[in-house]
Amino acid sequence: MRLRGYSLKYFFQKKIKILAYHSVCKTVPNKYSLTVEQFRTHLEYLHSHRFNVLSLEQLLSSIHNNTISSKAILITFDDAYCDLIHNALPLLQKYQFPSLIFVPFDYMGKGDGFSFQECRPDLKIMSIKDIEKIKTTWPLVTFGSHTMKHRDLTSLDENSSHYEIYESLSFLKNNLQEKLLSLAYPFGMFNENIKKEVSEAGYHCAFAFGNIMSNTISTNIYELKREVVLNGQSLKRFAIKVNPVFDLTRKLLKIG
Repeated sequence: MRLRGYSLKYFFQKKIKILAYHSVCKTVPNKYSLTVEQFRTHLEYLHSHRFNVLSLEQLLSSIHNNTISSKAILITFDDAYCDLIHNALPLLQKYQFPSLIFVPFDYMGKGDGFSFQECRPDLKIMSIKDIEKIKTTWPLVTFGSHTMKHRDLTSLDENSSHYEIYESLSFLKNNLQEKLLSLAYPFGMFNENIKKEVSEAGYHCAFAFGNIMSNTISTNIYELKREVVLNGQSLKRFAIKVNPVFDLTRKLLKIG
């Protein structure tokens, strides 16, 4: 029995949910930004319901070693917005939750010039000094690549995609001294050629978007599934989103 590529075995495997946040701010400039209070209620829910919030190292280890725990979840942030420093990281520290932030390196210290719906130059991206301070102050925070220029890799020629993938890998290793090298595909877009290039470059894993189904030991680590968390979704909706029990129903009914 299979459901669009999912075997019966999948439904009996333990699951890992991966959440993708963007901005956490005091106001809400667009649907990808949550207020501080919204983000706080999410963390309180995960804490009170005893979710096992993983670091990247724990996630990869649990997949490789088939040691996935119940209620396993990874918290990620795309675009490395500065508002995370004051609005998100202190809350994560309060609950001792690890997190992973993906950085578009050419935009460090600048405004958002790449968002899908509209560029937001008023939304500032962390600088290298910001990141260095975070690595000292909040050791549970790690960083990954969101490429250099945050361009859809599938739309680029071979030389351009090679630059985006390899140059950002070098920045992760040499400037940020990250040991586990991860990449989030800009806009979640990838294909088999891009996935192969990311693997051959030396990344340990890569993250996509757009699939309700959870991750298991069978998931290809170069297409780890993430769900975007949007403003306006109720806490009840969030509770359903993080519970793999509802994956199949949500997929069949096309409920985000």
